[in-house]
Amino acid sequence: MNTDTKQGNIASATECYQRGDATGVVAAARRILETAPNDPDGNYFIALIELEKGAVSTAISILENILQRHPDYVDGLNTLALVYLRQERFSETQPLLRRAIEIAPDRVEALLNMGIVCRSLQRSDDAVAFVERAIKIQNDIPEAHFLLGNCYQDLNQQEPAARAFREAVRLNPDFIEAHFNLWKAESTKKNSATAIEALLRVREKNPNDRNVARYLGNLLIAEGNLRDGLIETRVGAGMIEFSSTWGADFKLVQ
Repeated sequence: MNTDTKQGNIASATECYQRGDATGVVAAARRILETAPNDPDGNYFIALIELEKGAVSTAISILENILQRHPDYVDGLNTLALVYLRQERFSETQPLLRRAIEIAPDRVEALLNMGIVCRSLQRSDDAVAFVERAIKIQNDIPEAHFLLGNCYQDLNQQEPAARAFREAVRLNPDFIEAHFNLWKAESTKKNSATAIEALLRVREKNPNDRNVARYLGNLLIAEGNLRDGLIETRVGAGMIEFSSTWGADFKLVQ
């Protein structure tokens, strides 16, 4: 296959995938596979679409076949590791990520995924090392700072945890879990007021988000506002429905 043609099809498949055009992804991948059925890139895009469709077993089979023929294919290593990670198959995830990082030491997603695996295995000190490596490479991912903060909280290191959560909310002011964990890490009146204000701002944008209500309720109860805290926790549990403005005009869910 002409390299320019293949690269053109890879670019087309990537663009289609980014805009959610599954048909376009498959068409570009098929063009690659017409003359090279075992091409890792063409098969990789097919696997991505199978994952989008929820056909996880099919995607795993495709990714495993890719890696049998191309054991150093980093996209395949990282994506298969992510699938295994979601299935909590940690013993199979680690060697894939370790190999991906050996081949591409600056691959941010592989470093972050390894951090998640280490934390899941209660090795938060190792997790910190991988996540901090990722952040040194790319420091504008709020979820990376959130993960780092959680790892530090696991280690009962509240000051660096607070710094990480603070950076997460700076990058994403609507990151409700980060606001909540920052409040837990600092436990100051000023920070609780900031967290409540942030959650209320998110509530205005997403009035039916029960996750916001759950976090807001827990925070209000901890700060001594039992009445409004209980209302919010009930909204979060789906027992009552939020309507109109915060703290008023609630109705029972039918």
